[in-house]
Amino acid sequence: MATTTVSPVLPIWVQETLEYDLLTLMIPVFVDSEGVSFGGPVWHDDHSPSSAVAVSKVAEIVKKAREGGSTFIEQIVGPLERLLERVSAEKKPFVFIDMFEFSQDVNVAGDGSTIEVDHVLHSLCERFPEEIPYIEVAWGYGDRKPAHGNFGGGAAFITPDGVDIITTHGFLERKRSELEKLRTAKAGVGPRP
Repeated sequence: MATTTVSPVLPIWVQETLEYDLLTLMIPVFVDSEGVSFGGPVWHDDHSPSSAVAVSKVAEIVKKAREGGSTFIEQIVGPLERLLERVSAEKKPFVFIDMFEFSQDVNVAGDGSTIEVDHVLHSLCERFPEEIPYIEVAWGYGDRKPAHGNFGGGAAFITPDGVDIITTHGFLERKRSELEKLRTAKAGVGPRP
C-alpha cells in the first residue's frame, strides 16, 4: 500500500472547484480552518476503485467541466458527459463511479494509464497560478518482504507549467546507468552486454 501527501494546505475556496470534486474520489481530503489538505492512500492504491456519488453531484461536476479552464478539464468533459448520460439512464439517486473505467475513457496520457492526483492538482495550478503557484506531492510504498524493489516512492513538483516527477526506482536506474557509462569510458571500451 502507498501513502501520498500533498503540500502546502490549499485555500478553503478550492472546495468549490471541479478539481476538488475529483480529488474527493481519489484521495482522503481534510478540511479545517487552515484550508484543504490531502493525504493517505490514492484511489488505486487502496483497492477501492469505486466511489458512491449522488447523480445530482455528477451533474454538478459535468456543469463545472463544461466551463473548462485547463488542459486536463478539456480532456475529461466528454467522458464526464458520457458518465452522466449512463448514470441518468439508470434512474437511481446514487451511482458507483469506477475510476479505472473512467480513466480508460479519459486516456489522459494517451497510453491507457490512470488518472493520477498529479493531473488534477496540475489543473488547479494551471487555472489559479497566482493563488496556487506550486504544489508538492510525495509518496512512499512498501511491502512486508524486505527485498530491494519492494519499496519505493517519489515526489512531484507541480507548477502551472507542468509536473516534474522523480521516483526512487527512476533515480536508482539513472545512477546505475551513469556509473556504467563512467566505468566504460575509463576502460575505453563499449558498453557491457
